[in-house]
Amino acid sequence: MLKAPCVTEISMWAREDAAKMIRKRANILLITAAYATGAALVKRVIG
Repeated sequence: MLKAPCVTEISMWAREDAAKMIRKRANILLITAAYATGAALVKRVIG
């Protein structure tokens, strides 16, 4: 019975860490996508 709360706390921390990692990766993907689209638009305008 004493181990249950510890396990739930660990799972909560694991979920928070996973959410942070997913957010970081999503932000990186959004930034790279925006940069790529911006570069493509600049190339079209200049070209």
